[in-house]
Amino acid sequence: MSLFQGQKAQNSGTINLLDAIVPSTKGKKRKSSEEAEAEEDEKDEIEEADEINDDKEKSDSKKKKKSKMKKQQEIEELNAFRNRLKIKVKGDDVPDLKATFEELVQSFNNPEFGSILLDSIEKSYWKEPTPIQMQSIPCLLGNRDVLGCSATGSGKTAAFLIPVLAKLIQSKASNGIRGLIIVPTKELGEQIQRESVRLQGGKTLVKSCIPKKSQTSTVIETNDKKYYNKYDLLISTPMRLVSLLRAGVVDLSHVEIIILDEVDKLFELYENKRKDNEGEEEGAINFNSSFLSQVDEIFSKCPKKSDTVSLSIGLFSATIGPLVQDLATNILTNPVHITIGVLNAGATTIEQKFVFVGREEGKLLAIRQLVQAGLKPPVLLFLQSKERAKQLFKELVYDGINVDIMHAERSETQRAEVIRRFRTGEIWILICTDLMARGVDFKGVQMVINYDLPQSPVAYIHRIGRTGRAGNAGTAVTLFTEDDIPRLRSVANVVKLSGGDVPQWMLDIKPLNHHEKKKIKLSQPKRKKIGKK
Repeated sequence: MSLFQGQKAQNSGTINLLDAIVPSTKGKKRKSSEEAEAEEDEKDEIEEADEINDDKEKSDSKKKKKSKMKKQQEIEELNAFRNRLKIKVKGDDVPDLKATFEELVQSFNNPEFGSILLDSIEKSYWKEPTPIQMQSIPCLLGNRDVLGCSATGSGKTAAFLIPVLAKLIQSKASNGIRGLIIVPTKELGEQIQRESVRLQGGKTLVKSCIPKKSQTSTVIETNDKKYYNKYDLLISTPMRLVSLLRAGVVDLSHVEIIILDEVDKLFELYENKRKDNEGEEEGAINFNSSFLSQVDEIFSKCPKKSDTVSLSIGLFSATIGPLVQDLATNILTNPVHITIGVLNAGATTIEQKFVFVGREEGKLLAIRQLVQAGLKPPVLLFLQSKERAKQLFKELVYDGINVDIMHAERSETQRAEVIRRFRTGEIWILICTDLMARGVDFKGVQMVINYDLPQSPVAYIHRIGRTGRAGNAGTAVTLFTEDDIPRLRSVANVVKLSGGDVPQWMLDIKPLNHHEKKKIKLSQPKRKKIGKK
């Protein structure tokens, strides 16, 4: 093969290669006009589809933005509503409040209880839930833990009792005790049980029990481990329940909801008032004999909240201090903190007054003057000790005043009878100690008189809280002597926080130092005997 021939062959190969890369149109038919139009139509359809998708994306984006704005507006309106009602909440994902009982009932899974509850509410003339009820009921129904603080007489009992009943009815289990309410006094427990019966319209959708002394003794002596299994709800003081637990006759392993009412009292640590036989110094913390140690023992027998265990815990009181808040973090999981109004203040429905009587002898005269001026019964009259309560009782009975006395030394039967007579109006003035200051709801108490100045602001708040309840007006009168003036400032601050008028000189009293406060806490002030020597 010549060089030229080789070149020709190479050229021929080049052409063939190009033909492979760029196909020749030689021999192919040209597209028809119909095919060209079809291709154009297809392109147009694709472009239209792209435009539709773009419009849809823009529309979805607008909808999301609009939904987000609407949600933000709802949150702002909800917060504004809370502010108007002085509801302060703290916590993650706080459930929305329910402003009416109808809204609350809609969240129940049991229509029968919802209907019964609305009927009971109508009979009690409640118009709408109170602020603490609006917020705490949805939280507890949503299995959230709650730390709730609201003034005395603001409806805290229904705020925890309604969700307790609703949850126990809803679960319909037959595992024995599933609800637990712990209270500092038997009288408060009995009041809660009465309210439970009333809210159920007299029916027994939830069976409740308050362990009584005689009943407890019998159950323990006979080792009857089945006795309390027939109840759904147990309402008890700490010590009574601890004695049952230690005897092994109560099982709390199936509890679904726990409520501590008057939690600041239940979290108290007792202090020794004097040197004991083992040489403990005055003021030393005595954990083993405290309410707190008993509550701790009770919680150790209850199930722990987990992914498989649904447990709600509610802590309620009118006064919640730093100690309670600190201890609450140990037992509450992701809680909702609810505060109504001003923390640790009295109800705004109570008119609070101070009356200076000079010396101790002036107190009895002041009481007689109040009676002569036309005292409106029923009236609660508080003293610092049962000894002084007995002394005043003798003086007022001698004056012919319709009066009786209530203190810790009276038997359960006597105390129950006194409370009954006071509720029915047979007794006009009930003389008592701080035993009656916690949670007990006497309908229509017109006045509370502090014959002896309370030893702490907390005691003052709970004493005066027996009047001015459920939105009704009430009056609180506090008598004080020259010797009381150094301790008057803390009580005066509570009155001011509650919106009352307080003389500036009371607020200017020098605050007590730590040693003085501790001394007051450990021992009551020495006072002269009431009446004749």
